[in-house]
Amino acid sequence: MNVLVAEDNVVNQLLIQRLLTSLGINSTLVPDGQKAVDEYNTPSKEYDAILLDIHMPVMDGIAATHALRELGCVLPIVALTANVERTKEEYIEDGMSDFCPKPIKKDSLVRVLWTVAASNPQKRRRQDSTDDTNGSPNGGPKVPWALLIERNTLTRMLLHRFLTQLGWKCDTTADKAEALPLLDRRRYQVVILHSL
Repeated sequence: MNVLVAEDNVVNQLLIQRLLTSLGINSTLVPDGQKAVDEYNTPSKEYDAILLDIHMPVMDGIAATHALRELGCVLPIVALTANVERTKEEYIEDGMSDFCPKPIKKDSLVRVLWTVAASNPQKRRRQDSTDDTNGSPNGGPKVPWALLIERNTLTRMLLHRFLTQLGWKCDTTADKAEALPLLDRRRYQVVILHSL
C-alpha cells in the first residue's frame, strides 16, 4: 500500500511515517496541500490513499481535497486533525472519505486505513506471483481467495480448514494491522473479520 501524506509539522511527519512503516505501508511525505496536489499529478506515482492535515500553510487540507477531486481523484482522502468541533460528516461533505484524530494513535490509523482499503473497489491490486488464480490447467474456474482475520488461534485454524475444504485458497492473520499488506498484495473475493 502506498500512501501520500501532507503534514507540515516535522514531528507529526516522523510519527506518521514511523506508524505507516510499522504497518508495512510505504509513504511519501509533503509539507502542504499544494505539494500533495502536485505529487498526485506526478504520473510515476500510484497511491492507494491520501492523508491530509487540515491546517497547513500554502494550501490547507480542505482546499487540497477540493483541488484533488476537481482533478478527478477518486482515491480515499483522510483528514488528519485535532479539531473536535467538526464532525466526520462535515469532512465527508468537503469531499474527504474519513478522518483520523490527532494525536494520531496506531489503532485509529489502522481503523481508518482498513476502512478505506476495504471500501475502495476501484483500487488496482497487484497479483502475488505465487497466486493460484489461473484455475485448472484446462482453463477451469479460478480458485477464489479469502482473507481470514481472527485473533483466536484455534478458531483461525478451524476456519482455515473449513475454507480449504470448500476449495478456497486462504491467507490468515491475527489482526487488522497485519492484514493491510496482504490486502495490497492480493485480490480477495471475501474478507472474514472476526471482531469482539
